[in-house]
Amino acid sequence: MCTGMEVALVAAAAASAVSTVQGGRAAAAASEFEAQELETQKELSKLQTSDSIIKRREDAERLRRAQIARAAANGILPFRSASFAALLSEDARIAERDVRQMQLTGGHRTASFGAQASQSRIAGKQAIKSSVVSAGTSLISTGVTAHNSGMFQTVKPVYTPPPRGK
Repeated sequence: MCTGMEVALVAAAAASAVSTVQGGRAAAAASEFEAQELETQKELSKLQTSDSIIKRREDAERLRRAQIARAAANGILPFRSASFAALLSEDARIAERDVRQMQLTGGHRTASFGAQASQSRIAGKQAIKSSVVSAGTSLISTGVTAHNSGMFQTVKPVYTPPPRGK
C-alpha cells in the first residue's frame, strides 16, 4: 500500500510531465502560427514582385511612346533613324534587365519566407518531441529515485511449501 508521500511524489511527477507536454504543444502551436504568417508573407512577396514587374514594364512602354511622340514632333521618323532605334533598344534592354533583377530578388525573398516557414514547422515538431522525451525522462527519473530509496518496497510473502501427504 502506498503512503501519502508516495502518492504525492507520483502526483507531482505526473503533473510535471503533463505540464512539460503542454508546454511543448504550446510551442508547437506558436511555431505553426509563425509558419502561417511567413506563408502569408511569401504570398504577399509574390504579389509585390509581380506588381513591381508590371509597373516597370508599363513605365518602359510609357517612356517608349513618349520618346516616339517627341521624335515625331521634332520631325524625326522614329523607325527610320538608326540612332533613335538604338536609343529605344537600349531603353528596352535596361527595362528587361530591371525586370530580371526584380524576378531574382522577388524569387529569393519568396523562397526565404518559404524556408523560414518550413523551419518554424520543424521547430514546432521538435518542441513536441522534446517535451515528450523530457516528460518521460522526468517520470522515469522519479520512479528510479523512489525505487532506490525503498519507497515502493513491498513485503514479500514467505514461501511455505504445501504439506506433504495430501
